[in-house]
Amino acid sequence: MAKTGEISDFEAQKANKPTIEAVAEQLLDGDFKKDFIEFLDWMKQEKIRFQWGSTNSFNANYKSKRVARIGIGENRVSIIIHTAERDKFDGYLEEQSGEVADIFMKSIGKICNGCGACAPGKSFDISSKHYEKVCFDGLGSHGLRYINPNAEQTEIVKKLMNARKGYITKMLALGLNPGTAY
Repeated sequence: MAKTGEISDFEAQKANKPTIEAVAEQLLDGDFKKDFIEFLDWMKQEKIRFQWGSTNSFNANYKSKRVARIGIGENRVSIIIHTAERDKFDGYLEEQSGEVADIFMKSIGKICNGCGACAPGKSFDISSKHYEKVCFDGLGSHGLRYINPNAEQTEIVKKLMNARKGYITKMLALGLNPGTAY
């Protein structure tokens, strides 16, 4: 928090709109920083663009639609991959390989317990597999969060981001809004 008469980090970043690389350079160290910069380079090759969102936080966009939100702290990175709105996420996965669908379903992996948020859950088929009573509470169906992803998790993040890109492309081709997931 800024002291009286000082400008806050939010105000300074809002005025200057730092790049994601500049924030990463400032807050990350060693191999973690190197790996994250390589991941950012991959995103740029995939035509994913970054937009400052708030203090040390950036929106990753494809065709002006949100793919992910990335937050950076002291040697900490949080990536929230956007999927699709609540009852449309099976559309997000319908053209994906069974591997990507399995990754997604294992990531949310909750069965509705009737708490009221999504009761009684949703049943659907993806890649010839049937899922029953899938919970939509919290980020589960809307976005998937990875904190300080290791090399294996980074590969999963890439696959899920490419699935989101495919969903965005498909929805825009149909004249529909793929939304921001939440």
